[in-house]
Amino acid sequence: MKKIITEKMFAISLLRKSMVNLQMASDFPEGDSLAPAIIPSMKATTPLFLVSVLFLSACAASPAPTPPEQQLPPSPNDEEQALPAVIDDVEDIEEDLEDEDFEDEDLDELDDLEEATPAILEGPAMSDKLQAFVAKKFPAWVSEWEFTAPDFALMEFVKGKDESLGKPYVFSLPPDEARDLFFVASPDGTQLAGITGADVTNEEEDQSIIFDVDSSIVTLDPATDQAKKWATYGPCCGFYDVAWLDDSTLVVAAGVEDSVELNGALSRCPEDDICEESRILLFHLDTGTKEVYRGPLMSEDVFDSWWEDFWQERFPDFEIF
Repeated sequence: MKKIITEKMFAISLLRKSMVNLQMASDFPEGDSLAPAIIPSMKATTPLFLVSVLFLSACAASPAPTPPEQQLPPSPNDEEQALPAVIDDVEDIEEDLEDEDFEDEDLDELDDLEEATPAILEGPAMSDKLQAFVAKKFPAWVSEWEFTAPDFALMEFVKGKDESLGKPYVFSLPPDEARDLFFVASPDGTQLAGITGADVTNEEEDQSIIFDVDSSIVTLDPATDQAKKWATYGPCCGFYDVAWLDDSTLVVAAGVEDSVELNGALSRCPEDDICEESRILLFHLDTGTKEVYRGPLMSEDVFDSWWEDFWQERFPDFEIF
């Protein structure tokens, strides 16, 4: 009995030494054997010798973790990581922009691009024959345009897209002073053509013309007073004179409003302005087709004075309203 107790106490002593040696193992480089440091302190004749060796060998296979206070800080080179290549490209571009010199002319060009560029008038030119006809039949209209818009010239008119006249509105138009003043006979004398949209007073003490905001192109059979309205313009546009080219074709002097707000990218008017575009129209009554010839512009700032001067020149004996 005493022998068994003695062996147990000795085994406990060996186990305690093994734990101390295990703590010492933390000082050994990774991969070195622990046995040479432990075996000399143990009794080879003790049966627990082999158990201790096996236990310590298993511990050596998994090195003990290094205490936090003994861990070395990471190397600065390990902390820095390579930035993506795109960052380098952005930095190079920024450096190039900082070194770039922009001239005032370049900045002006950029400003110009931000502004709307007026459209350019393109198309076949008005024929010389038609130019001569317009100049002869509409002298007041041409002269007032030339006076108000220095760049106005009949040779600058170009042909636009043909339009349909549509079916005319038929109504009765009895004789009155406006009809006598604004209507002209066809070459064969069978029809009249003119502009409606004005009240005319032609008396000895009162000769005046009061224009409506709308105007229309009308043909008339004087034998029956039956009239046909072929086209009507509202406040933004206007008809100013009519002449017969032949028995089935009318030539009309007109004007239409043009602005960026109204026509967008197709406008020829400066962005911050409203303009009046000169036009010559050909009404082909037999085919129901309208030819459009577009000409130079004038600013709205001078249009009101042009309008009054034109009608006053055409009808000098009348007061215009």
